[in-house]
Amino acid sequence: TAYQGLLELKTTYDELTSEQSQLTQKLEQLSKFNEQYQEIVRKMNDALPDSEEYKALQQQIDELNKVLEPYEIKAPDIAKTMQTVQNSINKSAEAIQNVEISLKKLGTSGDAINSALSEMSEKISQINSGIAQLDNAISGLDDKSVSVDSAIALISQQQSSADFKMSSAMSTLTSKQSELNSALTQLSSAEKQIETSEKELADKKKEAKSKADVSNTVTLDTISSILTAQNFSMPAGYVTDDDN
Repeated sequence: TAYQGLLELKTTYDELTSEQSQLTQKLEQLSKFNEQYQEIVRKMNDALPDSEEYKALQQQIDELNKVLEPYEIKAPDIAKTMQTVQNSINKSAEAIQNVEISLKKLGTSGDAINSALSEMSEKISQINSGIAQLDNAISGLDDKSVSVDSAIALISQQQSSADFKMSSAMSTLTSKQSELNSALTQLSSAEKQIETSEKELADKKKEAKSKADVSNTVTLDTISSILTAQNFSMPAGYVTDDDN
């Protein structure tokens, strides 16, 4: 995403500027050492090799070499090392310039990158909040805690928000809208199934009630025929009607 790309550029930019700062400090320190060394060499060239002055100057070089141990060089190598450091600074400056060009394409700069990231982070938080609201709307359709009209109004509101102009956010929003449309379709289908089931249930109840009404389906003649077929021995007059 744009945010991740900008964050990576910031990391690279910070590393390069930090490296350049360290190299610049190193070059400045080496330059001071080189001045000391060149001054000692100049004096040695004017002194006699066997003189006390020459020995004292040689001792100064030995002391300078000890100071140069962290740099892993000797006094005669200072100038060459300075050139190497300068080349590294030039390469670092070129790399920083390339990052600046990339930042400019994203509408920011090295000095403004932190504020740009902060602004983008805020927008992403707003986008995530909008996506969460859409998720809640979709869940609400399932348990009917959110009406269809409310869900549609919410997604329309989120789509019209300026925060969703970022391509990645629009992609997510479109995905959520498809999910919402799918949920609406499923809800509509479920409502139709419920209506059909309710109608079938009403018909079944009506049919069951009709079958359960024995006054319309069972007569005394029917009962008498059943008893006769079963060879029941009943006392006379056990089953009667007005005529029998």
